[in-house]
Amino acid sequence: MKLPIQQGNRERVAKTSEFVDQATQVLEGDILLAQQRFVTAMEARLATMPREQKERYFAVLSALVAKLEDPQKSLREILQEMFHETASLIFAELQGQG
Repeated sequence: MKLPIQQGNRERVAKTSEFVDQATQVLEGDILLAQQRFVTAMEARLATMPREQKERYFAVLSALVAKLEDPQKSLREILQEMFHETASLIFAELQGQG
C-alpha cells in the first residue's frame, strides 16, 4: 500500500531535487572549465614537443575522440579500450623511450 506524501515532505523532495539539479549544473560547468584548461595547456605545450611526441599524442587523442563520438559506447567501455590500445605508448613515454 502506497502512503500519500504529506505537503511538508513534498516540499523537501522538491528542494532536494532542485539542489541536485543545481549541483549537476555546477559540476557540468566545472567539467567545461577543466576541458578549456586542458586545451589551453596542450596548445602551449605543442610548440615545445618534438615531432615524434606530437605524432604519438595525435594518435592517442584522435582515437579517444573517435570513441567518444560513438553514442553507443559507455565511458567505461571507452576507457577500457583506450587503456588496452595505448598502454604501450604510455609506458614508452613514461620510460622516456618515446
